[in-house]
Amino acid sequence: DSAILFALMGARRVVAVEPSPWAYNVAKKNITINGLNNVVILVNCAVAREDGRTLMLPSTETTTGFRVAVIATGAEGDVPVPTCTLDTLIERYGPFDVLKMDCEGCEYESIPYSRRIGEVKEVLVEYHGGYEDIVRKLREEGFKNIKYLLPGEGGKLYEKPVNLQLGLIYASRQQ
Repeated sequence: DSAILFALMGARRVVAVEPSPWAYNVAKKNITINGLNNVVILVNCAVAREDGRTLMLPSTETTTGFRVAVIATGAEGDVPVPTCTLDTLIERYGPFDVLKMDCEGCEYESIPYSRRIGEVKEVLVEYHGGYEDIVRKLREEGFKNIKYLLPGEGGKLYEKPVNLQLGLIYASRQQ
């Protein structure tokens, strides 16, 4: 939905990443229905620390019906999916003006290990279990303006995190 919104709001190019095969197919149809095939590039992979493959485990805890497994279990019903690093995405599809991440935990497997995150101008990332490693990496890569948001508050920015375990980080390279 975010990719379509950004495209409808005037983005010239949007790269959307979706690991769930089911959600990927729904997103592909939505992009076509909205006439955005020439604006939105849809990539079927899970953002991870390394390029390769992993398994998505069936789950009732997410809207897609799956959750990404860090360790493959090989249980019946697991779905193999490709993985890609943030660096691979930047190399193949960048440069990016804005990086928006809402990946239910992949932020910890991607941002701290990225060598190219500093090429992005602005970052908006949801965190799910602490923010320190993400903010440390963003500062190391030259992001000066780092603010925090609470989901559902309508964009109010805070100088310090309000919720230490769950929230949004907004970072830009300019003050």
